[in-house]
Amino acid sequence: MSIHSLPLRGDSLVHALDPRIRFILTLAFALWLVLQQQGLALLTGLLLGMGFVALAQLPYYWILIRLLPINLFMVLLFLILPVTLSGNTVITLGHLTLSDTGFIYASHIFLRANAMMLTMVALIGTLDLITLGHALAHLKVPTKLIHLLLFTVRYLSVLYATWQQLALAMKVRGFIPRANWHTYRSMGYLLGMLLVRSFLRAQRVEWAMKCRGYHGQFYLLSHFYLKLSDAVFLLIFSVILLTLSVYFAWLQ
Repeated sequence: MSIHSLPLRGDSLVHALDPRIRFILTLAFALWLVLQQQGLALLTGLLLGMGFVALAQLPYYWILIRLLPINLFMVLLFLILPVTLSGNTVITLGHLTLSDTGFIYASHIFLRANAMMLTMVALIGTLDLITLGHALAHLKVPTKLIHLLLFTVRYLSVLYATWQQLALAMKVRGFIPRANWHTYRSMGYLLGMLLVRSFLRAQRVEWAMKCRGYHGQFYLLSHFYLKLSDAVFLLIFSVILLTLSVYFAWLQ
């Protein structure tokens, strides 16, 4: 079992939820996070995200691997925003002054991004791609968007393998990237060949699917059914978000 397939199976409360409910919860939580401007509210959102992870019973190393890229970007924000935004000076480093406004903005982005990432990992990341597409179809998401999602995720690995193959071919021929026009031109050729091969691969996939009877639609042969536990979980979460919204609005 690979690290990527591990969370797709489980007997946790989150795994037992209807995929449609999980998608609706994720959207509702994202909207709530966007509307919150107080640090305490965003910290509460982060705790809610951690709660979803705990309910999903996900391994901590799997969570950390997925949080690492976004938090590397957060480090850049904490380095850049305090220098570029004006406000009360909190730290002086030579000619550089770090403002409290920059730290506040960076911390808000940090809390909001990590809260949303934890929630998506727990609720959406524990769904396989086919189940997610199935749930989106039941939620009346446009068919073309669902197909775009399914094919994009399915063939990203193929696109990456093609890139590696072309890059290896250039390396075998002695190509060494440098900051000169030859390198820029060669990288342009590489991107062009990647686009051409991707187009040809897409044509072959389309022909193969048409030979198997595909004509622009995936038929749903099974259906989801809401359980009492799904409705109760959705109701409890809605009450929590509503209560928090009223409380933080009152604090303002």
